[in-house]
Amino acid sequence: MLRVYWQGREQYAKELQRVGRNNQNEFVEEIQPYTDALFKYLNNSPVNWDPPHTVLGNKPGVVFISKTHAGEVGVAVDGIVRTFMKSIVLENLYNIASSTSVQTGTALEQLERRVDGLSTQLKADIQKFPPAKADMIWESGFHLVVM
Repeated sequence: MLRVYWQGREQYAKELQRVGRNNQNEFVEEIQPYTDALFKYLNNSPVNWDPPHTVLGNKPGVVFISKTHAGEVGVAVDGIVRTFMKSIVLENLYNIASSTSVQTGTALEQLERRVDGLSTQLKADIQKFPPAKADMIWESGFHLVVM
């Protein structure tokens, strides 16, 4: 039986592996209500995520794990209250997705690009307590060529 975990991609993959390749629809039936709830919340709509069969292909469980995890990330980002911090998180996620860089935290350069949108109080707080140096894990892109 599938237990829903917050940011539970690893657990979902274990459950999919447990039910087996030939029983992926069983897994989809278990996880679909949770996936639907995430997307209803994010889209502010009563409509479920209903992918065409061509999207699901012969790996519907894998597709649902991906969409469920994306929905969890979406809910987490949606929960960030300050607009400028949300934009920094989205920038970091974009850089990861586009293989540009992986960074944790907020870089001073990111704050400087957004300084016009900060309140006077927040600007004062940042001057009192400047952010620690962001942890840049790597900066570049990579490509894999298979011949």
